[in-house]
Amino acid sequence: LSSSHSISVTFTLSQTTECSKIAFLCYSRFLVHRSLNLTMLADTVTLTVQEALERLPEHRPAGEPRLVHDHGSQFLGAEWRLFIEGAGVTDIKTRVAHPQSNGRPERLHRTHREEGLTEEDLTNYHRALEGMTRWSHYYNYKRPHSAPNYLRPVDYYRGDPAVRLAEREQKPVRALEARKAYWEAHSDVKEQGNPSLT
Repeated sequence: LSSSHSISVTFTLSQTTECSKIAFLCYSRFLVHRSLNLTMLADTVTLTVQEALERLPEHRPAGEPRLVHDHGSQFLGAEWRLFIEGAGVTDIKTRVAHPQSNGRPERLHRTHREEGLTEEDLTNYHRALEGMTRWSHYYNYKRPHSAPNYLRPVDYYRGDPAVRLAEREQKPVRALEARKAYWEAHSDVKEQGNPSLT
């Protein structure tokens, strides 16, 4: 992790009965952890954040990652302050009435509503959890994102985006070289033209 790594803690109400979804988003849009909880009380949120931190590399610089969140009551009590102190992370509250401070996770929730949920997923807790798990894997490992150069979140979080971008730039060059080599090897076909077109 580098100093630019932060985890946004965001909530959105699920369409399922009495459930709330919680999402954790790393700097690269990689969805580190997600949970479907029956409550959003301080102890539930603290436990879920702990689960997210356990998925990160064990050896991190002091103060990392930064936990970015709103001013919800879950983040105001003594339990949260003790957790932050014990976990050795940096606690960052977003500006009041400024949704842009947490824009990426808010966009994640919108994308999940638009792409990830089906009517079947909304029938009960277990189906909603299965649907969220399935979509989270797709979101992290399959879906290219327009903002980070149309790469997948995993390419930034666990990979080397510079290598992936260099590979992408080399594809048209290699294709051009292959076409030139083909036509040099088949110059007799090129001179005669394509008989299927006559």
